[in-house]
Amino acid sequence: MKNLILGGPGQDAFLIGELLEKNNEDFIITSRRYDIPEYYNKFLKKTKEIDLTKAHDVDDLIKHGQPEYIYNFAGISNITDSFENPSNTITINTQIHTNILESIRKFCPESKVYFASSIEHLKGDSPYGLSKTLCMTINEYYRTKHNLFISTGINCQHNSKYRGESFFWGKVCSYVSKLNKFLNLHNDNIIINTTTIQSGKNTFNKLRLGNLNVARDILSAEDVVKSAHTMLSKGSSNDYIVSSGHLYSNKLILELAFKEIGISNWEHYCYIDKSLFRPKDDEGTIYYSDKLTKETGWAPEITVENLLKESINYVK
Repeated sequence: MKNLILGGPGQDAFLIGELLEKNNEDFIITSRRYDIPEYYNKFLKKTKEIDLTKAHDVDDLIKHGQPEYIYNFAGISNITDSFENPSNTITINTQIHTNILESIRKFCPESKVYFASSIEHLKGDSPYGLSKTLCMTINEYYRTKHNLFISTGINCQHNSKYRGESFFWGKVCSYVSKLNKFLNLHNDNIIINTTTIQSGKNTFNKLRLGNLNVARDILSAEDVVKSAHTMLSKGSSNDYIVSSGHLYSNKLILELAFKEIGISNWEHYCYIDKSLFRPKDDEGTIYYSDKLTKETGWAPEITVENLLKESINYVK
């Protein structure tokens, strides 16, 4: 095979698959399970179920597949969940990545590897971020000791219409779309209570949220996977920040999302639950992709506003 994509059924693995398909490039996607999202159906014949924490299974995959390019998006990626089970996040993410690099070392050392890291690695304030830091240390070992080509994307928060509701982006877009349908059906005598919206006998829950002052450098997942492809074709065995260069607070995302359905007083449809606050959070930092742009010419193309519109309209 030419391309091996690790990390199905996540959004990034799917999107790099779409990009490769558009380029008429051969690929296989690995998945940890077969209860995959509906949108993955188009790649079912290209999907291989595998447990990447098992070194023997990874060896079989790499040895027999002999991929030229390997995209590693695999692992646990929910930051909030990592606080609840830090050992699981750190162990699984580092184990998967070590299994992959060790297998490449043994069976196809000429392959080029892309590793999806996170800007959380630079902040170091979550178990998820720590797992990415450890993986990048492992990268450096395999680069210097075994001369493997490993290009790392230190990715800022990135989203798509496929982002699940366990993430803030997916939660907001899904809610706004469903609220719009509710209001279109039940728009008489709307009563807004503390945690619900009522129209006659019909009730709709308000959106439960955490810290709205949190801000992140946000970009499209499509732009991120394009950067991954660019790193392996034009970049070097190095680390690159992948960012939009713009900061968006949760409050601003809400404002823009509700604006898509004609609502300006979005605060009336939400309420704050402090149990959703993370143990540690910040108001955000803007990051820049100058190194990646200078070496490869990559730059983000999709605006957050257009991405919100697409994500809200996609919700069924």
